[in-house]
Amino acid sequence: MLACRLCLALGIDDPEAWLDSASERQLALWQAFYRIEPWGAEFHRSATQASLASAAISMAAAANGQKIEIQEFGSFMPSDWIGESKRKKRTKQAVNQSVKALSGMFPTADKIRVK
Repeated sequence: MLACRLCLALGIDDPEAWLDSASERQLALWQAFYRIEPWGAEFHRSATQASLASAAISMAAAANGQKIEIQEFGSFMPSDWIGESKRKKRTKQAVNQSVKALSGMFPTADKIRVK
C-alpha cells in the first residue's frame, strides 16, 4: 500500500516498476517518513470530520426537540471502500465518546447514540 500511495503522490504510474527500481534503503526511508507523517488518507480525514459534524448537528437538533440520525463514517467514504466494518466500530465508539464529552453543552446529548 505504501508503494501505491507514494507513487500516487509522486505521479508515478507503475508502483511495481518503482518497487523494482528502488533500493532497500530508499524504501526504508520512505516507510520511516510515512510512519511519522502519513499521507494519502484525505478521504479518511474528511469522513472523520463529516461524521463528527453529523454528531454535532444531531446534538443541536436534539436540544431543540428534533431527531436527526448521526451519519456513520462509512456514509462519507466511496461506495467501493474496503474496511467499513472495522472503521464503523471505531467511529461509533469515538462519536459516542465525543457525545459524552460534550454532553454539558447540550442538555439532551446524553440520549444520542450512533446505531
